[in-house]
Amino acid sequence: MPYYNQPGKISTLLEALNHQTVDQLKALAQLLPSGKIPTRKAELVSYVMERMQGKSLKLLWQECDRLQQATIAEVVHSSNDYYQPQRFVSKYGAEATWTSGNRSSYYSHSNPSILGLFFYSSTLPQDLKAQLKTFVPPPEPTRIESLETLSPTLTRTLVEYNYRDRKQHSTQVEFPLSIRETEAVAGRDLQTVLRLVDLGKVSISDKTFFPPSATLTAISEVLEEGDYYSDWAAKRSPAGWDYSYDIGAIKLFAWVMLLQAGKLVELSGKRLVLTKTGQKAINNPPEKALQTLWKQWLKTTSLDELRRIDSIKGQTGKAKRSLTAVAGRRSVIVNALKDCPIQQWVALSDFLRYMIAAGYDFEVSRNSEMLSLEGYGSLYDGSWLLLEARYLLCFLFEYVSTLGLIDVAYLHPDEGFLILPSSDYYSDTTLSRYDGLAYFRLNAFGAYCLGLSDRYDPAVPMQK
Repeated sequence: MPYYNQPGKISTLLEALNHQTVDQLKALAQLLPSGKIPTRKAELVSYVMERMQGKSLKLLWQECDRLQQATIAEVVHSSNDYYQPQRFVSKYGAEATWTSGNRSSYYSHSNPSILGLFFYSSTLPQDLKAQLKTFVPPPEPTRIESLETLSPTLTRTLVEYNYRDRKQHSTQVEFPLSIRETEAVAGRDLQTVLRLVDLGKVSISDKTFFPPSATLTAISEVLEEGDYYSDWAAKRSPAGWDYSYDIGAIKLFAWVMLLQAGKLVELSGKRLVLTKTGQKAINNPPEKALQTLWKQWLKTTSLDELRRIDSIKGQTGKAKRSLTAVAGRRSVIVNALKDCPIQQWVALSDFLRYMIAAGYDFEVSRNSEMLSLEGYGSLYDGSWLLLEARYLLCFLFEYVSTLGLIDVAYLHPDEGFLILPSSDYYSDTTLSRYDGLAYFRLNAFGAYCLGLSDRYDPAVPMQK
């Protein structure tokens, strides 16, 4: 989540005005209805104060345009007293006008718009907030955009620079979407992998507890639909480039880690064997075991999903101490998932915007500059799209989807820059094997696991 320094509280408008310079007070006075503007500071403070009360205050609010009124309403009906630009822009798609000149920064005091009368260092004084709350209506609710059905392709306009004619050329390209409905398959895959464990064919490292390549290959041969990118090796991008990112395992890796977290297996030598609970899970309804695995994964510390983002380096060194608890991150994402409409497709980019707008804040690292991005160096810019969004992508694609709670639609990771919002010079860089996740859909089983429905009746019964 984009973080910023939170301003301190301002108790009264009088306190805020007394901290302004004479020039700043004159600029504010000029925004008020016509009258003779005084020149001395004390008189200027009184002049502004008198016109920011009662009916005069309501008339000033009515002079604000739609976005300016929304800016005030968001803070007035918030537990905080300060304006939060990332949340506001994520919700409304644009920022209100903060200056009457060409500059748009709300930090500028030289040429303020009418909002300058309400906010001081982006903070609304508490007594002014109390007055405004008597007549300013609550802001519109934050919504998640969704679709009932998906087009089989994702249409995007690619812009390329032609060095011969020294011009930019735009081309529309149709990128086919791969769609996986996971609800019914997850139960069958679970029991298949449990049987593979029972045959003694699943081993892990006794140090990392990660599966070796031989185990991943064995699992890939028995999963009903294989891994998400099992059949992509010979494909080429519709845009004309060859895929270069080495994706590796997603679902195959997830099953091994999930079984360990859920205590369905245990280590014997270098191989996994079934526990008594695991033996029962082979013959019991798979949805019960899947629900248990989901609950266990939410609180496990056996793996930080960030470890699966290979391009982010330094996670096992000193930077490890600055990483936040995984359970806290997961709980924030789960709470946001609960707001998603059931059986509706949600674009990953829209879900990210919604999380920011609705205040689902979490951070991966308390000191991101201790981490580094391969090829770029230290992460001095702890951008939401570099850390938090990539963590979320892994959590959704590798674990939530594998367990059958969400269906997914995706491209190749090399085309991930078509999905995520711009991230400065990182926007066209493949940072993880999960970058291709374009849409997800909370299905009936997901709604049940998230507590959104009291019972689960699978449309297609999970086979034993």
